[in-house]
Amino acid sequence: PEETFNTGGQFTKKWNVNAQAFADVAVMKDLNWLTKAAVSFYNEEYKMRQFATTSYAYQPNANGEYVQVSNGNPQFFGLQQTSVRDIRYTLFSTLNYTKTFASNHNLGVLGGYEQQNFRGTNIGGNRYDFPNNTIIELNGSGPLNQSLSGSANEWALRSLFGRLNYSFKEKYFLEGNIRYDGTSRVDPKYRWGIYGGGSAAWLASREYFIKN
Repeated sequence: PEETFNTGGQFTKKWNVNAQAFADVAVMKDLNWLTKAAVSFYNEEYKMRQFATTSYAYQPNANGEYVQVSNGNPQFFGLQQTSVRDIRYTLFSTLNYTKTFASNHNLGVLGGYEQQNFRGTNIGGNRYDFPNNTIIELNGSGPLNQSLSGSANEWALRSLFGRLNYSFKEKYFLEGNIRYDGTSRVDPKYRWGIYGGGSAAWLASREYFIKN
């Protein structure tokens, strides 16, 4: 520890938490409700403590006196500290209805909702005038020449979606999908959009004339 104090160093601590909960409920016959909620948390604390080294660079000041103008290597001396924090919330929920009619007709209807919210922050500070080498906290120095920085960003996504599928005798299949998606990352005029698609399929291997 004493050598660390005398030579400086970098110190990083990281915390990362991911948690999820869900509920899967049979609301009634053929109707199922599934909901998931999740949170992701990340935090990083970083410190860099460095000290001046012997320098022999001098320049005259306003009074004509030669003064030391460089602290040698490294260029930075003092304490740099940053803190980064990110948190994301996710919610996903669907209702799913499946029904078989007259033995051969299979119908499935799904509707859902999804939302994500994210916020990240970053704050940092530098201080230089420490009374000794053992202090590794910003408030252990005076405010002379201190500097501060910080930033934040956030975004959100929201979606409504649906799916309809039908099959006959497990041989002929039809499916249609539609989504209504929104994002905070673009201009409000273009924030929302509707997207859809569909498909059809034929499982020929189940046809009588193929089997024989």
